[in-house]
Amino acid sequence: MKKIITVGLLSLFFSILSTAALGAMIIEEVAALEDAVAHNDKTALEILTKAAQNNEGLAQVALGGLYYRGTGVTQSYTEAAIWIKKAAELNLDLAQYNLANLYINGLGVPQDYKLAFVWMQKAASQAHLRAQTYLGLMYVTGQGVVKDSNQAFFWLNKASEQGDAIAQVALADMYDFGNGVTQNHTTALSWLSQAAEKNDSNAQYKLGEHYEGGSGTSVDYVEAAQWYRKAAEQDILDAQFRLGVLYDNGQGVTEDKQQAFTWYKAAADKGLADAQFMVGYFYYDGTGKIIQDQVEAFNWFSKAANQGHAYAQGTLGDIYSEGRGVVQNYIVAREWYQKAADQGIAGALNNIASLYENGFGVPKDYKKAANLYAKAAAQKEAKALNNLGYLYEKGLGVPKLKVLAFALYSMSSDLNDASNSASISNRLNLEEKLKPQELEGAQKLMVELQLSDNFTKALETYVKKAKAK
Repeated sequence: MKKIITVGLLSLFFSILSTAALGAMIIEEVAALEDAVAHNDKTALEILTKAAQNNEGLAQVALGGLYYRGTGVTQSYTEAAIWIKKAAELNLDLAQYNLANLYINGLGVPQDYKLAFVWMQKAASQAHLRAQTYLGLMYVTGQGVVKDSNQAFFWLNKASEQGDAIAQVALADMYDFGNGVTQNHTTALSWLSQAAEKNDSNAQYKLGEHYEGGSGTSVDYVEAAQWYRKAAEQDILDAQFRLGVLYDNGQGVTEDKQQAFTWYKAAADKGLADAQFMVGYFYYDGTGKIIQDQVEAFNWFSKAANQGHAYAQGTLGDIYSEGRGVVQNYIVAREWYQKAADQGIAGALNNIASLYENGFGVPKDYKKAANLYAKAAAQKEAKALNNLGYLYEKGLGVPKLKVLAFALYSMSSDLNDASNSASISNRLNLEEKLKPQELEGAQKLMVELQLSDNFTKALETYVKKAKAK
């Protein structure tokens, strides 16, 4: 799930056509003048300006909008703010809402979230629909006011019931995350459905997430694909990526690697790290009809890695370690592995350990390798379990403990990792060398390590006891 929408650069609704008539001038009159100014009618500008100077609120709103857009006048946020503030002080809800936006974005006035909140609250209290929505969001994010989930719910629910799609998406987030309300994915799904039907792209994406993940409904990849597509066609990058994943896996759509690549590439070109990683992967392996290109793969992995994508960082480590498309460089490989390991990628930690075990780019150090393998093994990394087992079998940097080695090989084999064929072979070879009671002890130890809440401590305890015998 994505985070709730935050208040940022909001749409400024300077149009007066939906505003109730206030003052001596009527909407039609002001709208006609506004349109004439847009067509460079100087007389109309003079009339509108004079009316604004005479404290006609609607004229002030219209004139502020013209200066904001630079329509028929020289564009000036400062002038826009002056006229909008005058109208806001006359208690026009539209002007109050627009002034709040100017304070949020620092346009024509110093950026001031507290003043933005004050004016947004005034507009919301006069039933300005979009002001109610963004007032709710300000309570969610704590922008200009102390966070208050109860107030957030009150205003977002009020706006949602009036059909505001942005409010409906934000309210759905509150139900999804249990923020200020009892968590209820079904209710969230209902609000998202209403917003999605209004063609709200964020709602369409989130609705796709619900159907893909079975949140508030049963898993339905077909529905997920349909909603992702609607959002993807409106340039929601995460939707483009997820639609690519569905095509990649043949979920809800016919498996089509080329379509998968097309959607990955669309999101990757706009900077989505997950998509950049997948584009790199397609070039790396030559997936589908994509011609294998190690240079292109490196470029895309680099884009993702430089955005902090952990798996891309680990893959760059592999590329430098193997010299695929670049000059082999174990030192640089270790740097990228470390970045990935720092983000919790156990496979990268295993690969750093392997560098120390073999002395690639670093001094050979079996003890350090064993410590790193143990850390990765604690995260149930199959290769690390196997490699740690090998060190214990041979007594490299650690005591020679064949029973422990067999237990570690067995744990690696049981993970059903595609890369653990070595552990299966190692276990079979070691099995022939162990006595029946040793095999029985190894099986018991394996279960203890698997069930332990702290693998590292359980491992250290066993090694300490074994050394003491």
